[in-house]
Amino acid sequence: MRQALERPCARFLVHAQSALQVMENTYRERSASDLRRGNESARFTIGNIDVAVTITLTALMGFVKSILEGSAAPDDARDLTEILLRLYGVPFEEARRIATTKVPKAYQL
Repeated sequence: MRQALERPCARFLVHAQSALQVMENTYRERSASDLRRGNESARFTIGNIDVAVTITLTALMGFVKSILEGSAAPDDARDLTEILLRLYGVPFEEARRIATTKVPKAYQL
């Protein structure tokens, strides 16, 4: 046990776990708020916001992992965006248009 705890990866895992929990909570709250607003404005038709948030965050984390591992290209984000919008109830053509529209500069990372 002592050897395991002395390894740098063990220290990283301990700190990463708490950081990931904080990050997940932050994103979960923001996502839920955004999805609720979409429902209230009749843009989305989501029956269960909590499940939609879980699906969204899982899809995003999985996608980032796929990019890092080289099994997905960053441009595939358009497809993911379209799929998530369809999941939220956005009609196909509108989801495709939104997913392929360039992100305004104010929202770019």
